[in-house]
Amino acid sequence: MANIIDYLDWRGDVSLREDPFNAVDNLVLSWMAYVNLDEIMPKEFGSESMTIKEVVNLFFTKYDLEEKLSEKSLTRTSALLFYKMGDCPRFANMRISNYVNYISEELEQQFSAMTIEIDEKTMYIAYRGTDDTIVGWKEDFNMSFLPFVPSQEAAVRYLEATMKSRNWRKRIIVGGHSKGGNLAVYASIKCNKAIRRKIIQVYNNDGPGFLEETMQLAEYQEMLPRIRTIVPESSVVGMLLGHEEQYDVVVSSQKGILQHDAATWEVQRNDFIYLESVSDSSMRLDKALKKWLSAQNEAQRRLFVEQIFALLEATGAKTTLELAAMGLKNANQVIRAMANMDPEVRQKLREFVRALIEITSDERKALRSKDME
Repeated sequence: MANIIDYLDWRGDVSLREDPFNAVDNLVLSWMAYVNLDEIMPKEFGSESMTIKEVVNLFFTKYDLEEKLSEKSLTRTSALLFYKMGDCPRFANMRISNYVNYISEELEQQFSAMTIEIDEKTMYIAYRGTDDTIVGWKEDFNMSFLPFVPSQEAAVRYLEATMKSRNWRKRIIVGGHSKGGNLAVYASIKCNKAIRRKIIQVYNNDGPGFLEETMQLAEYQEMLPRIRTIVPESSVVGMLLGHEEQYDVVVSSQKGILQHDAATWEVQRNDFIYLESVSDSSMRLDKALKKWLSAQNEAQRRLFVEQIFALLEATGAKTTLELAAMGLKNANQVIRAMANMDPEVRQKLREFVRALIEITSDERKALRSKDME
């Protein structure tokens, strides 16, 4: 079935005047945000913008498309999407500026964002989701017990600094995929009131929600009508923590957690193909995680996350790709780290993993039954 890559082939020559900015366009820009432009874009915040076409040409002078597509990454198709955008009149003349990208192991933070001028009246602030760094994943887990994480604060500063950098008076759309969707919502509710008034839409594309204390904020409630959350049928990441806003469920060509890959979301003409609800397995996982989290206090959640990542750090891996490549190579270090783990936390970890295995098993059984019908 068709996806956002096909959408560029079908609709890439249709101007925004003929067909206004839509939810699929939002996902295109959110997915584009995964492209690493460190060696391409100016480092100085507030420097001159460049058209997408110009950036694409510079990027693929330096990098090979086939090599990018061969990378073992959930977001590798962002390179193909980016390549095609340079030849699409709908996107080619949009301008990119204020590209930032940094990782801090000390702060347990992974943050990247860019500003895209859609047209003379509207701008899109795109926050990148979690990359494949262990630090990035730990920051996501920290959301389960912290009222805010460093990237959320950085997202607010970025939005406010962007608006100040050129004294822009454009309408603002804010969005992102995965953690980027969470950052988009957080920045929109925490930025100053003058900026909040300019925000016309916030897109959370399969990103986690928030702790109860955040959802009770007056600013969150005020922004709710402008927040649109989009998740695939078997959403895992997008169902984490709390959501008060309604969410739209889209069809994906993949199964299970692989539906988090936004390039698998199915598109028809200028919109997604929708379903009435998420899958039973997604709802079960959502309930299991919320039940587990509600039974733990903040200190227990913190200790649990610290212990999980102590195991990962014991391998010496810095990225999930390095971790996968190691296989059993560093098993001894992990075993030793588990032996030193707090007994209660070790038991909780086993229970948590067992629950996930049971849910995954149920999903596989359901799929087999469906295939036999």
